[in-house]
Amino acid sequence: MRIEDAVKRLNHDDPAVRDQATATVLAARQGAVAFLVNELAVPGAPVARIALLLAALKAREGLPALASLVQRGVLDVDARAAVARTFGELVSARDAGDNDTRRALVALSRDVSPATRQLVARACVALGDEVALARLRELAHDGDAAVRAAAQAALATLPPPPTSAPPATPTPAHEDGGLHFDLEAAVRAHHERAPAPPVPAGPHATLHASLSDLRRAVRDRAVDEAVAQGKGSLPGLLAALTLPSSSARLAAAMALARLQAPEAAAALLDAALAAAHAPPGDDAELAVAAVALKGLANCLSGAEEGVAQPLLPLVKHADPFVRAGALLCLGRLSDRVGARAAVVALTDPHEHVKEAAAVALSEGVREEDSDLVVPLLAVLGGLPSPSAATREAILLALSRIHVSDPPTLVRVRHRARSSVLGATASVRRTALALLERCYASDDPPPVGVIDDVLSRLTDDHPEVRLLAASFLAQHLEPGMSDAVARIEDALDRQEQPVSLLALEALRRHDTDTARQALEAVATDVDETLAARARALLEGFTPRTEEWSRGSPPPSTSPAAPPAVAAPPRRRRGTGEVVEAKDAPADPGDHHKHKP
Repeated sequence: MRIEDAVKRLNHDDPAVRDQATATVLAARQGAVAFLVNELAVPGAPVARIALLLAALKAREGLPALASLVQRGVLDVDARAAVARTFGELVSARDAGDNDTRRALVALSRDVSPATRQLVARACVALGDEVALARLRELAHDGDAAVRAAAQAALATLPPPPTSAPPATPTPAHEDGGLHFDLEAAVRAHHERAPAPPVPAGPHATLHASLSDLRRAVRDRAVDEAVAQGKGSLPGLLAALTLPSSSARLAAAMALARLQAPEAAAALLDAALAAAHAPPGDDAELAVAAVALKGLANCLSGAEEGVAQPLLPLVKHADPFVRAGALLCLGRLSDRVGARAAVVALTDPHEHVKEAAAVALSEGVREEDSDLVVPLLAVLGGLPSPSAATREAILLALSRIHVSDPPTLVRVRHRARSSVLGATASVRRTALALLERCYASDDPPPVGVIDDVLSRLTDDHPEVRLLAASFLAQHLEPGMSDAVARIEDALDRQEQPVSLLALEALRRHDTDTARQALEAVATDVDETLAARARALLEGFTPRTEEWSRGSPPPSTSPAAPPAVAAPPRRRRGTGEVVEAKDAPADPGDHHKHKP
């Protein structure tokens, strides 16, 4: 196989072809790098697989292309995690002057996925500049335990700081005999020696002085200590939200976000609104606004009144992180205006805002929000295709809404079907759960949908396999060709929850082949499975013939009594009217999952 052909086949439907292509690329080593980098520019390319191959080949040539994809915000959650891992393998101190690499690392360090934030820690310490190390220290206080552990382990590899500050006086230079002055080092040394700004006297003066300190390490330590004290530190933290120092207010908001105390909601709302209305370009105040909104979202119980209205204008704020924070808050309120604002924000140009809107919807929709279904479907099927995180949240929101209108229900089914083969396990899992409740015994799924679900019995994620088996236990078409063999493959995995549901699906198949499969399980060493198989075999007299390939499902056997005749089944190519829900998978889903 030629190298260029192998690179094109890394996204092939057949796993054997993909494995052969991967082996060809690895064997070619440096000869494959240029082809891999060029493939990254192709829409729908398997970025995660290519990134991992570049890491295996130690191909630093791929860093600019990967950094560009990160900054453009076109990667799904799995691809971002793979790129973060690749950066950890390839980035080094020589990239410290590359602004694109630095910006990509910062974006990955703020990713919504904890896995991505965890994997990027190694790259941050490898880059080693001030920006990367500052982000690494922030990750050391991340809300996710695994992220904190990875960041702290990365920080532990750094050499200890010097015992004294570097001299801020001119020193001779070796090259030209003139004077060399390291202004950046002088500024850092000055700030390390600078006293904390004055704070008002009072019972919380010590805490406020630490939160206002110009040194980041001192502020971080004060936040940790305040969180460790629990609600005992609330009075001091709430008072800190009114201090003139933006650093103190930011640190206080970070602590309150971790404490998640409902009593802090009103103060955080006031702090966020005040900071959000600061003069344009004041980055320090915008940071306070965004973090205060995050803290507010963590403190809301959902029953608060009068909170939604002041937050609504922030959904249109110029800063994307302020918009995202406001949406997270609105999603946790019972006021319905938040859900409608989140639907509009799903088309925001900034990826973080879109994902925050999707999360708000997945948390805030109600069963009666049927008016949100059509706009949600428009985003789900629109171009550009939403990210995996946004797609998952939309599917979750749809699964919470009761859809009674038949045409709308057909559209929901059609949009969800493409995600059964989605790019991430979370998308596939959510799509299967939604589809299972979209059908009923008097309105069964089309054969194409069942076939897609059957393919998920061999998914690489256990929860996807379980949900696929649950769907088939409810909706498998009797007599469907190849179904028994694929169910037996699932039984061979020896996963008891999946196997129990697979037995129910065999009973639904209602064929002699299914009966034989049940009889085989009836003697299994797993007594739970064997007992269930024996129970299903009691009185089981199959009445359905398994369909032959390429032919429509046969009619019920003449020997069967008319009263128990199986209902007519639908299959493409029989001349019946095919609903839109039986159409091929959505072409907008460019990241089809490869089992």
